[in-house]
This record gives sequence, C-alpha cells and structure tokens, in this order.
Amino acid sequence: MATYKIKNGKQPDLSGNSATVVLSSKSTNLPDLQATIQFIDTNIINVKWNYVLDDKGNPPAGKRMPVEVPNEFVNT
Repeated sequence: MATYKIKNGKQPDLSGNSATVVLSSKSTNLPDLQATIQFIDTNIINVKWNYVLDDKGNPPAGKRMPVEVPNEFVNT
C-alpha cells in the first residue's frame, strides 16, 4: 500500500472552487503526484490526480498518464 503526504506540509486553500496539491510518497521509490480537488456542487467533489511531470511534460520513466473522466460526465 502506498502512503502519500503533502509535499511542502502546507494545507491547500479550500476556500475556492478548486485546489491543487503536490503529494510525495513516504516511500522514496514512488513518484510525486499532483492532486486537484474540485468542488463542483453541493455534495459533489471531483478529485483528479496525475504524476508530477518533468520539464518536457512527460510522466516519470515507466509510468503512463492516468485515464481522466471528463467533467462533462459529472452530472450536477
């Protein structure tokens, strides 16, 4: 099981419609993740994650980009 923590230790600002935070694994062999939390409607929260990309926009070596569910499929 992988356990992640907020990379800089600072809690994200959840006062807006969305917040993005970088997570680092407590195990050193797993890549950092970027999580975006979207507050879409009352009782609807959308969480998307991705690997932190390199300077060229590529995921870490050997990792594929996760499949994303488009926002249009979230029925509010």
